[in-house]
Amino acid sequence: MLIIGIIFIIKRGVEAPQFYRFKGGIIMNYSIIKDQDELKRFIDWLPDLLPNEVFYGWLMSRRKYCDEAKRIKSDAAQLKRFVSSKERLYDTIAKLEIPLGLYKINGVEVPVESMALYINPNPRDCRKASKSLIHRLVEMEYNHEQFDYLQRICLTEIHKASGAKVFTNIDIDVNVKANDSIYSSICNAINQDAVTIVETRGGYHILVEHSKISEQYQRTWYKALTSLPGFDTSHGELPVPGCIQGDFIPRFLNINGSFLHRLSLPNLRFS
Repeated sequence: MLIIGIIFIIKRGVEAPQFYRFKGGIIMNYSIIKDQDELKRFIDWLPDLLPNEVFYGWLMSRRKYCDEAKRIKSDAAQLKRFVSSKERLYDTIAKLEIPLGLYKINGVEVPVESMALYINPNPRDCRKASKSLIHRLVEMEYNHEQFDYLQRICLTEIHKASGAKVFTNIDIDVNVKANDSIYSSICNAINQDAVTIVETRGGYHILVEHSKISEQYQRTWYKALTSLPGFDTSHGELPVPGCIQGDFIPRFLNINGSFLHRLSLPNLRFS
């Protein structure tokens, strides 16, 4: 059957839903990329990878994001995991935009409003993962386990295999825009050019780039930042800027201390 792909793109860098015309009708795809420019900005910001490194990401369904998803028993369920080079990351994410209705949990279709895309901004080490995978496969053979989920095992080992620790990712569950004191605390805790802030649906992620931390803050920055009001956790999970997070689009507030000119935030400036 001849398939003619038709993609409608709204200008200003925001991507509209994708439609594909078949003989007999048009079907709509899941819309994962919400702002092309923001996603490309994020990919440019990510660290360059060594030959043995990849980025690890995953698409989730979160029941709390959408009333329709309450038919799904699990509060958080993985829909798709992936690894990618930096150069291919945009295309890898775009391939997640499959026809509506194909993402299911226990036979229940997943509403797009419940979806969120995450990535670990720190590289994963494939060489380290391969060594762990060899041990795991030998263990499976010894225990006579089934080998029908090898891809899942491989992705799990890559997820666990940390590469270069470029960032510490600190999750703040609070409305920072309404709390100037938090910005003052950040200023006092660390030099501004080591900090990037991503606004997310539930708060903010403070990403600290280790190589840029000034010597005077080396021993004190972590305790100071994890003592901020609303501190949730320090982990690898980051909602992807420019992509879906329920009814919200995560975005950069600043990059390495420089606020983006497109944001009108006169009260949010590092001193």
